Order: sequence, then C-alpha cells, then structure tokens
Amino acid sequence: MAKTFNLIAKNAYTKEIPHQILRSPKKTIYSFLSGLIDGKGFIHDKRNSIVYVSISEKLIDQLMVLLLSQNIFSSKYIVKKHNKNNYILGKKVTTRTAYCLEIKGENAVILSSKIDFMLSGWTGTYCVTLFSI
Repeated sequence: MAKTFNLIAKNAYTKEIPHQILRSPKKTIYSFLSGLIDGKGFIHDKRNSIVYVSISEKLIDQLMVLLLSQNIFSSKYIVKKHNKNNYILGKKVTTRTAYCLEIKGENAVILSSKIDFMLSGWTGTYCVTLFSI
C-alpha cells in the first residue's frame, strides 16, 4: 500500500496527499478528510472552527485545494516559535514552524455535516499544543 500511494520514504516534513485521493469521488474525499481530521485535527472551541496542524506546508496547501474543490473555504496560518520544546498533540517536534489550516463559520458547519468525527467531543481544549492559533 505504501508503494501504491507513493508513501515510501515520506516523513512529517514531506507528507502529501496521494494523487489517487485528489482525483477521487466526493465520498472518498470526505472519508479521507474525516480520518485526517480525526487523526491530527481538532475543533477549536473558542474560535468555532476546525483546525488541522502540520509541519508539511505541501500537505496544508493540498488540503486547501482539496477543500476548495468541494466549495469549502479555509485559511492557512504559519506559526513560528522560538523555544526548543514544541509539542503538537503531545508529540515533541524539533521544527519551529507549523502550518495551520483553519475552516471557520459556515464552511466548518458544511464540512462537519459531511464527515464523521470518530471522537465525539474532540475539542481544542484537549489538544496539547504550544502553537497557539
């Protein structure tokens, strides 16, 4: 499967969406987004938005295009930290740059109606991160 989706030799910095997903039907795209957001995303309860954070700028850019292809608008933020102890979702990271994708308002409502969150009640308050959005 790693070979089929061109995932061999990929790491957190070089993650990208497989081309097969980018060309998939809506049902497959929303299943992919559901798993992706459940895995490393969260609902920012104070901003009423869905947020996904990565150290791969390419992955975030591809996510923006994928969402836009479904008429869902998002924003990208670049967050740079200047300390050595950075954590994203409880995992220590050595980079000082994170790329945040945020889906707000009506767009977040539309997306949440089309995907299944496996972890009900998953909010930003449970997300251990030093990258404040």
